[in-house]
Amino acid sequence: MTAIVAKTDGDRPLQTRHNTATSSASDLLVGLGWDPLETDSGAPFDGDLMWFLLNAEGKVIPNGVVYYKRPVSQDGSCYIGTDNRDGEGPGEDEVGGVCRELIPSSVHKVVGVASIYQAQKRDQHFGLPERGFVTVTDRTTNRQGDVTHEPLSKFAHRDAIVACELTRDRSAIGGWAQNTNMRGADFATLMNEFGVEIKY
Repeated sequence: MTAIVAKTDGDRPLQTRHNTATSSASDLLVGLGWDPLETDSGAPFDGDLMWFLLNAEGKVIPNGVVYYKRPVSQDGSCYIGTDNRDGEGPGEDEVGGVCRELIPSSVHKVVGVASIYQAQKRDQHFGLPERGFVTVTDRTTNRQGDVTHEPLSKFAHRDAIVACELTRDRSAIGGWAQNTNMRGADFATLMNEFGVEIKY
């Protein structure tokens, strides 16, 4: 079964600050930051954070994509807080979080992804912003304040970054194995892997 996600601009909400209640409960945070940039296409560079809740077969569960149009998962385990369309402002422009305790039993893996709005149409990739970055912060008691930080330039010519992965593992602390070794990816290939069809 393919999940269809509409990343259209018509009913896209304006910038909103993240839900503090959801944020305070999150034990894993992803941040994305970049400076305002207008590329050769004439369109601004617009980074987006997304969460994908996957079953044991590696496919998204129903309503298992969290992004700017669905900023909180139905179970409340994952959220996307800020939809910043142009990179204005200091520090992280977009933040998202996960609370492990709230992840439903139907979910085998949670993947945090940074993407670019209409990257192919706008001919954009993560190597374009000069001072962009992506961070992952672990707020669990055993790894309090552990931060992974990578410059966006590391992922030049890629339009997606797999920032972090949580996989169910009974032998791991808290029942989740965590991977924050970030890697660049092709967004379309990644969506096909997760069973997601993006509509623009």
